[in-house]
Amino acid sequence: MVGIVKVDNSACRFLSNPMFASVGDVKQASEMYRSNRYDPTANDILQSYREFRVCCIETSLGMLEQFNLPEHVLISARLKRMESIYRKLHDIRELDSVGRMYDLIGFRLIFQSLDDLQSVFNVLKKREGNTSNF
Repeated sequence: MVGIVKVDNSACRFLSNPMFASVGDVKQASEMYRSNRYDPTANDILQSYREFRVCCIETSLGMLEQFNLPEHVLISARLKRMESIYRKLHDIRELDSVGRMYDLIGFRLIFQSLDDLQSVFNVLKKREGNTSNF
C-alpha cells in the first residue's frame, strides 16, 4: 500500500472568502513584516495565503495517487511554518514577498529500491508536458 499523507482540506474554507484579493496584497503584507510594522490584517493575509498553499498540497497529492506508484513508496508533504516564513522574510533581502517563496510547500517520495525510483521516473517522463491526464 502506498503511504499517502492526507491533508485536512478544511483549510481551503477561506476560498469562499479569501483574505487577499491579489498577489499585490500578499506582497504588501510581506513588506509590512520586512519593515517590522506589525499589522493584524497583514498577518491574516499571510496566513490566508499559506492556507491557500495547503489546498495546493491536497491537489498535488491527489494527482500523485493517479500515478500507479509501486506499493512501498512513501509520500510525505510539508508546509512551511509561519515562524519560518517570518524569519525568511527578515533574513533574505532579495525576497520581497511570500508569493515568491518557492519552498512554502514541499514533497518527498521515499523509495525502497532504485528500480522503484526508475519506474516512477519513467512514468513522470512520459507525462512531461502533458498535464491533461492529471
